Amino acid sequence: MDQVAHESAMAEVAETLLNIEQAQHRADRAVKAVALLGRDRNTELALRAAAKALADAHKALFEEAYLSGAQQRLV
Repeated sequence: MDQVAHESAMAEVAETLLNIEQAQHRADRAVKAVALLGRDRNTELALRAAAKALADAHKALFEEAYLSGAQQRLV
């Protein structure tokens, strides 16, 4: 892959990581807000699961994009 295409792809990864981080922070705030209400445990659990899924997605994208080196992904 040429340098310009690689830099463009990595810029897209960086933007996506930023969006995931922002969504994760929003989900964390929502968990706290719903927990303070103390009345909707199912919603709180759903928000906690969403926050964890976002954290997992962020980690996976970061590791695969930045730490995989020159390895070709086969899957």
